[in-house]
Amino acid sequence: MVLFSKIRVIIMNDDLTSSRPQRTRAYLIFLFIFMMLYEFMDSYTTSYYTSVVSYIQADLQINDSTFYLVQAIASVGLLLVVFVQNLADRVGRKPMMIVVFFGMGLASLIMHLSKGVVLFTVGFLLSWIFFSSDIWVIIVSEEAPAKKRGRYSYLIAVVGALGAIAIPVCRTIFVGDVSPLVDPSVWRGMNYLAFFAMGFALMGFGMKETDAFLLKKENTLSLRSDEKKNARSKLSLPFKQKESRKRVIAFMIIGFLLGMMAAVISTFEDYLTTTIVTNFGGDPSQVTTVIYVATLGTFVFFGITGFLADKLGRKPTMYLYAAMNLIFFAVMALTANIFASNSLFWIFSIFGFFMNGSFWGMFMLSKTFCVENFPTEMRGTATGWRSLFYAVGLILGSLASSFLVSLIELQYLFLLASGVTCIGVCVLTSGFLPETKAINIIDTPINETA
Repeated sequence: MVLFSKIRVIIMNDDLTSSRPQRTRAYLIFLFIFMMLYEFMDSYTTSYYTSVVSYIQADLQINDSTFYLVQAIASVGLLLVVFVQNLADRVGRKPMMIVVFFGMGLASLIMHLSKGVVLFTVGFLLSWIFFSSDIWVIIVSEEAPAKKRGRYSYLIAVVGALGAIAIPVCRTIFVGDVSPLVDPSVWRGMNYLAFFAMGFALMGFGMKETDAFLLKKENTLSLRSDEKKNARSKLSLPFKQKESRKRVIAFMIIGFLLGMMAAVISTFEDYLTTTIVTNFGGDPSQVTTVIYVATLGTFVFFGITGFLADKLGRKPTMYLYAAMNLIFFAVMALTANIFASNSLFWIFSIFGFFMNGSFWGMFMLSKTFCVENFPTEMRGTATGWRSLFYAVGLILGSLASSFLVSLIELQYLFLLASGVTCIGVCVLTSGFLPETKAINIIDTPINETA
């Protein structure tokens, strides 16, 4: 309630029409609320499946290896996001916003209705295409008053983050104390909240197309050939100088490692359920508690990352998060059965807090660190390359896990991925990336070295 009270004060006090005289205050408030609903649903549909992996596997009668393979196929959807974003530039922000928002709910409906792994995979693939699109960021950037874009984007993201909190809440409601061995179909209840996305999407018909898109559309015919040439040139821009090439390749590899890590740990809930419930007679609600605490860890690390990065520096914070992630995965892998056999299940909440928090803290910092390492003319392209290789890491990480999980237990697979990521991130950060703590992002230098 405090959060929404502050948002209301900001909206009512700001001069929302300062840079868009044709937009009324009421319209921009409507747009702001619509974007918050979108980001809330995006946050929820992005990760809710990871909280019920063991139930999905039991319901569809598949094992970890098959699930990783399904995830690899679905991850291809991340590569198709580029196509969706391109359509937003061609047909408009409004129609694509409606399609993407509606698609979140539709994908969840397909997964909900699936009786076998094939239809589930189709829905899963569609969900990755739709939830990965950030069209709302484009709309806010083009519609919000110039001096307040950052504030509005932050508030939308904060409200959207509540979608992540809704995941353990819905797991409590729909899964509760039911074991996947008793009724694995209870995971389907997690889709109910996602269905609302289809209804919320209809609000998009009340949107107006952005001025920036309409202006660009008027000039498209005369500029199209030049834009194609410029697009090809911009894609290769970070590779033309030795120093920028070194940096962008380092961030591409870091993106790949983080994507691989995200793919591997997507079965963490399955590991918890097997260890706590199946092997040592714990209650499914204790797994939900671990997920609650792990989600809290993400928020805490998101909150402290900026502070640590400014105080310690970007590079030391990256080292800290990478080492912390490896240490807690190592401790869990070596001691989990000991704690579980003594019913000390609350220890897993500590593991989840630091493992989840350090990973997503490292992920968020890598995005900021990448932006700060490049000058304006190549900043967007460099971050795009990092994102592309994050997607490639997800796909290949899922494929590799599908094979490796038949050879080693899940906790050791987690440890292996964390170890490779820790070594890779630390080596690349130390040897190829400069500290950007005191650099003004507007004047980010690229100094050629011999």
